[in-house]
Amino acid sequence: MPHTTAIINNVIPTNPLLMTLPSPNDASRGSVLSSEIDLYGHKTRRLSTKNYFIFYSHRWYVLAVICLLALSNAAIWLSYTNISRLTVPFYCQSSLEDINKPSSCDISYWSSQIFQMVGMLTGVLGMYITDKHGIKLSCILGCVFNATGALLRVISSMPITSIKARLPLMYLGQTLAAMAQPFFLCLSPKVAEYWFGDHQRAFANSLSFSANPIGVAIGTLIPNFVISTKDKSNEEEDTNQLFILNMILFTITFATAVLSFFIKSNKPPTPPSPSSATDHSPDFFIGFKMLLHNKMFYVQLITFGVAFATQWSFPVFAEQMLHEIGYSYIASYLVVLSAVAGTIGSIVAGNYIDKTKNFKGFINTSYIVIAIITLCINFHIRQPYFGQGQTTSAHIWICLLVIILGYFTIPVFPIGLELCVETTYPVAEATSSGILVITGQFQLFLLTFIMQYLHSTSWFYRNSIDYKNSPTISNTTFPVKCVEEYLTQNYLLTIDFWCLFAAFGAIFSVIFLRPRYLRLEYEIEEGLKTKSKKEKIINAENKTLPHN
Repeated sequence: MPHTTAIINNVIPTNPLLMTLPSPNDASRGSVLSSEIDLYGHKTRRLSTKNYFIFYSHRWYVLAVICLLALSNAAIWLSYTNISRLTVPFYCQSSLEDINKPSSCDISYWSSQIFQMVGMLTGVLGMYITDKHGIKLSCILGCVFNATGALLRVISSMPITSIKARLPLMYLGQTLAAMAQPFFLCLSPKVAEYWFGDHQRAFANSLSFSANPIGVAIGTLIPNFVISTKDKSNEEEDTNQLFILNMILFTITFATAVLSFFIKSNKPPTPPSPSSATDHSPDFFIGFKMLLHNKMFYVQLITFGVAFATQWSFPVFAEQMLHEIGYSYIASYLVVLSAVAGTIGSIVAGNYIDKTKNFKGFINTSYIVIAIITLCINFHIRQPYFGQGQTTSAHIWICLLVIILGYFTIPVFPIGLELCVETTYPVAEATSSGILVITGQFQLFLLTFIMQYLHSTSWFYRNSIDYKNSPTISNTTFPVKCVEEYLTQNYLLTIDFWCLFAAFGAIFSVIFLRPRYLRLEYEIEEGLKTKSKKEKIINAENKTLPHN
């Protein structure tokens, strides 16, 4: 019917949704409605936007810039976590013996905690700017804050910088870099909504959020190659090493800032899905009020935050403990293994969610595995340690456990953000996901703060054991040294609390997570309505055409 096609092309431009819909003949071939399991487990015929909406290649550039911003920011976040041997003497003029003392200048702890504190304090501002002014401005601001913070860290490690100015400059730089978080952490769902169709949204969100663990891996690996492993080094060498480390990080952040200015627009010329075709989002404060009345949103604040805190508290509290129980060689690489595994898991999870929309099943399964793995890690580190470094099998087991932990923990972040957008629709993506990220940072801050406090207590576990008075030990044919003798702080109680926290998340998620996918319901309903309108137009025009 060539005449019909010409007529339709003249009519459709009045409606961007109709403009991209296929013909009824396409529907008869099954390209519009496909038989599959619906949102709630019932077999139905679901509409997919990938067959009749236009997608622009520039979306991948926008996503790449967001990923680079998240990657470079995460590298700055934890780049000082595993090099306390160098940072404490350099910035605080303290001796190596003071590193583990509670009164010491704890660079590894506070350089991490600054990110959580600043993220919580500036989160609302980032959400408001993102919702009010769009993706481009938010991305540029995030990149500028990130690069400025990295530059101040470079200045703090320059040889000409006075000793008294080093620490304030470093913390100021860390604070400015942390201020980039509110601008990009809530961008992932917004970019996915405005630039990607429903068949790629979860994948785009996962890819964007996967940049965070990749950045953590880079921030952990770079110091291993730049910083000397010698126990003793002179101040000039320390300065050069820190300067090189910070220059590498600044180069990445500066390049990302330049790229951010080439983002063309906040949105593509035409929408990629029915939900992005209209300005459906309420005003920022009205949307915030809607969230306060959404009971499932409160549940998701817990389910997202527990996984976030469980994963990223581990590299903060575990570094010194792993060194003391014989894993000094691989301690920093465990974070890398976990991050890489989590990145792979996020991509796999994104594809799975795009195809099945089974958010609830995925998150609940992940939490059960997370709880089991944390218990296994707790059990593993309590095994006897014989003083000459852990065995090869022990190294393999701890690596395997950390890999599994990252594989199931990290994907909960992007999938949780996407689920939040689904269940809080039509609230703006940056508002709902931004509050989710803020509460996640608060739980991470609270968890690491409590664990840091438990380090210094003697509750339940003694800091050392008198082996001479132990008949079990004295009757052995060789001197056995258990883990407690090597711990300078109460790490066992700390990891017990960590496990209980993860178990709470699993139980809470299985019992209370009952989401309703409001955005998908809207898109299915609107898509079917639009298809029906187009069919009526075609039928009406066919009646006016002369028959051969």
